[in-house]
Amino acid sequence: MKKKIEKKFDYSIVGIVGIPSNYGGFETFAEHLVRNINLKKRGLVFCQNSKFGFFNKFYNTELFGIPLKANGVTSIIYDFISIIYASKLSKNIIVLGTPPAIFIPILKLFFKVNFIINVDGIEWKRNKWSLPAKYFLKLTEYLAACYADVIISDNVQIKKYIDNRYQINSIFISYGGDHILDKKDFNSTDNFFLTIARIEPENNIHIILDTFYGLNENLIIIGNWDNSIYGKNLYNKYNNEKNIKLLNPIYEKNKLNPYRFSCKSYIHPHSAGGSNPSLIEAMFTKKNILSFDCSFNRSTTNNLSYYWKNSSDLKKLILDKKNNKNSKVLYDYASKNYSWKRITEKYYDLIL
Repeated sequence: MKKKIEKKFDYSIVGIVGIPSNYGGFETFAEHLVRNINLKKRGLVFCQNSKFGFFNKFYNTELFGIPLKANGVTSIIYDFISIIYASKLSKNIIVLGTPPAIFIPILKLFFKVNFIINVDGIEWKRNKWSLPAKYFLKLTEYLAACYADVIISDNVQIKKYIDNRYQINSIFISYGGDHILDKKDFNSTDNFFLTIARIEPENNIHIILDTFYGLNENLIIIGNWDNSIYGKNLYNKYNNEKNIKLLNPIYEKNKLNPYRFSCKSYIHPHSAGGSNPSLIEAMFTKKNILSFDCSFNRSTTNNLSYYWKNSSDLKKLILDKKNNKNSKVLYDYASKNYSWKRITEKYYDLIL
């Protein structure tokens, strides 16, 4: 029998580091959902924090702190505490990523709650995970598909994969990107190419660096170089090149936007995942975009970007001065499809 507990909140969000956003795409989504959702709807967001329990309020949303890291070895305990409390206190739970789904089959026996799960990308296929981690992520994807009340895919190709594999009808809701728009005018230097990414093999950072090595063009890559052996090796190899600048992660919009809006072109290197936030954000800069050629990126950009698969392809695009005509059409497409108002309204309809 499901416990009858008074639900104090219309929705909860679990599976993130916290808000306001200073980490990644899911955190940015959560912040904008909270900002845009009808203020009559009370929300609860679980955050990594030194204080346990309710500690702050963000718009009409309570923040609940858990004194554990949301990533790494403590993430399972972090997710467990989050989803237990969310099940007790909320009518709907928005789960960002599949790992918390490991607990859903048991929770549905005891609590009357709707689980809305954004599956993110096909996480278990990512090269960065060990074999046990891949098996765990594959299991949580299966449990999410079987036990969630609603499955959300943020990319048309992810939706096709989920729907075909599990014989369900997931809902396609993408990611917003217009939060990067700024009223400030930046002095556009147009003398460098830009990449913003986590430094992982599947993000093809090595291909970009190899392409620019010895090239008479400037490159700036912003990412977490110290997070892996892969990143450290690349940093040590290329950081002293005169035309290459490797910067640590920048999360604040006012510090990141000067790079975004003053670059010559944006190079998007991701080969895995769904609708990568950094790509959607780049589409709002009105800059030329050179994307790694995969189904996810083609879907996100509606085949309007320029595409590359190797260093030779990328070098041709960099040196071809005619490849500067996709910025306006990408911006128009993004404005129509990737505004936060449009995205959060779809989640609000699900909560209703």
